[in-house]
Amino acid sequence: MRKTVFTGLGAVLVALAVTGCATSAGDVEPSIVPTPFVAGDVFLCNGLSISREAVEARVPVSEISERGRVALAEAVWDDGSPVDLPAEEGWYVAAVTDELVAVMRDVEAAPDPVSPGAARDREVKTVAWVDDATNLTPGWYGASSGPCALTLDLGDLTVPAVELQSPPDPLSRELRLLVTEGNCNSGMDAEGRIEVVSLDETDSGVSIILGVRPRGGGQTCPSNPSTPFTVTLNEPLGERQVVDASLATPRPLTVRGPLPEALAAGSDCGQISLMLRVTPSPATAGDAVTVTTTPEHCPITDAWAGEAIVRLGTGDTPTGARIEKGSAQPVVVTVPSGLTGDGYIMLVPDRDCADVLTTADCHYPFAEIRIDAPTG
Repeated sequence: MRKTVFTGLGAVLVALAVTGCATSAGDVEPSIVPTPFVAGDVFLCNGLSISREAVEARVPVSEISERGRVALAEAVWDDGSPVDLPAEEGWYVAAVTDELVAVMRDVEAAPDPVSPGAARDREVKTVAWVDDATNLTPGWYGASSGPCALTLDLGDLTVPAVELQSPPDPLSRELRLLVTEGNCNSGMDAEGRIEVVSLDETDSGVSIILGVRPRGGGQTCPSNPSTPFTVTLNEPLGERQVVDASLATPRPLTVRGPLPEALAAGSDCGQISLMLRVTPSPATAGDAVTVTTTPEHCPITDAWAGEAIVRLGTGDTPTGARIEKGSAQPVVVTVPSGLTGDGYIMLVPDRDCADVLTTADCHYPFAEIRIDAPTG
């Protein structure tokens, strides 16, 4: 087998359109970039940098440095209550600096059926030195506590969750994937921003690293939809296993499963602020766009049913399109003529703002949009 390696920093990548059936082995040439990807010496856990040395050495908490021991012993929350630090068994030192101490342990990777994010396989607790807060005396304070998926640091790219769309065809060279961006992205997909960082084929397996280039500007944080993405191998897959090597502990890719029945019925939706997704964006004044609510498994209730408007700096413009009570279905909205610029498509529920779960300051579900003037 041939080894194909891509770089995530400036590589020109080919993302093939997903079709209903696999292509034959000779239909498409694999994309080859000769610059190899070399994994660095830093992993990431919820944004916290952890050295490869710390992960491999696994120094037990009982052997932490004197500064680390003092930090863990003295740390309190900002209300003065002691930080509930873990028993030593299974926990090891992740980082010790003048301003931060972190300890970590391995946990069983359990996929979350609500979110397609990478299954979390570590738990980390951190305390930080604070000496510049007006309401706190200088000292060690609890900073964070929770699970994470320990990933490679891809620099300007972020590590997404990667799943198979369906069981792969052994006779096909195509891997049809679903890629879910973990960063805040205003509920938009990652179309056009997915990069193949590394693709390593051997006789026994296929190892893949994908990265997502973040969108610029401020983003809101509803759940992101998965983006179909196809990678073409040098040879038909055969019986080889496909592994996600972007994780510190690489894992075989699995097929996206259905939502549990209770979630599919929307049992979790009462705690979620609804947002919108608009395609295409940018749009052209006078043309139609498709507006979808997200998360898509949450039905539209009486609290959300209402009209879609366009909000620009010059004011609000009604579109005449409505999102009605019932299951979340795409709605076609015509962008009013004469509008141009950056703004939002926003759902204005019929019910009063005070009665409805909304985003901050009663800003109803929205999606960013750029409207261009017609050409010609």
